[in-house]
Amino acid sequence: MSITSEWSALLEVIDTTPSISLTVRPAPSASEVERAEALTAAVWPEQLREFFSLHGGQGPNDLGELLPQSELFDLDRVVAEHQMMVELGRQMIAYDPEYYSLDGDSAEAGTQADVFLPSYIPFGGADGYLFFCDARPGPHTGCIRQWHKEGADEGGPSWLTFTDMLRAVRTSITENSPLIEFPESAGWWPHHYEGNLIWTPDELDLDEEAAAPLETSLPEPTPIDIPFPLINFLPSQVGPDDDIVDLEVIAQTVLKAARMLHPYAHIEGGQTVFPRLPRRQGINANFFVSVNGEQRVYFGVLTGDGDDIIIFEHPPEGSGGFIVVNKDAQ
Repeated sequence: MSITSEWSALLEVIDTTPSISLTVRPAPSASEVERAEALTAAVWPEQLREFFSLHGGQGPNDLGELLPQSELFDLDRVVAEHQMMVELGRQMIAYDPEYYSLDGDSAEAGTQADVFLPSYIPFGGADGYLFFCDARPGPHTGCIRQWHKEGADEGGPSWLTFTDMLRAVRTSITENSPLIEFPESAGWWPHHYEGNLIWTPDELDLDEEAAAPLETSLPEPTPIDIPFPLINFLPSQVGPDDDIVDLEVIAQTVLKAARMLHPYAHIEGGQTVFPRLPRRQGINANFFVSVNGEQRVYFGVLTGDGDDIIIFEHPPEGSGGFIVVNKDAQ
């Protein structure tokens, strides 16, 4: 079947399977897809274009996971994640040109590059883990692969086509079988949590009422109080007339916060992937710090007053992370 046919078949299975749901935004226009493709400066495989003709990604109010621990990106998120990851790759190359390079961009699709290449088009993910379409040429052009913040792009394709990916999701639900298998694990299995399709690394029966909600749920996130609303933005939205913060000053503030948390560690870095940040209250970004050679991520929120910034260190993996609350925001 075609991608469109597999998508329709998958939605029919979800609609007729008790207790699971998956919601997405309406599909964008062909011109919007073309614009996103142009902004990535990569040639998208036809199957990637067709995939985005079927949905508009997921927003804050959408439910369910098409793929494990991931949300589907809309086109703006595709472009933003692509720009951020490619810029991070360039920074890695500048930091260690003997190990990292863009040579992999001329290799065949499906091969490991160790950096996020311009030909990698992310379409889903969360928290540093991405599913992306490998748009490089070769027999496997358009294959679906995974990016891990620890292992980069190691490992071959998860699926050779979007058709294969959607069929695998549908088969996993109908046969209650693992979607993605990995070493020393039973793989990712379909499950329902509060009526939504999710994936867990355990075999659970979709029809077992006692299985929902999951008993092995993640820890509750730690709330952090920001006294004003957050503003998300794209690098392309920074205009020539915007007042820009001094990122060198910001980096020193980030490093100071890191040294206070790790007083006996060797600390360096403090950069963000964004080339410019407008001096606006609520603008936020991640900053990357090396603590004794281990990368830590710091979440920063501009106050809008000079180069002042509020800094939080991301909690370790498995802790539940944190959630922003606005107790004093109107």
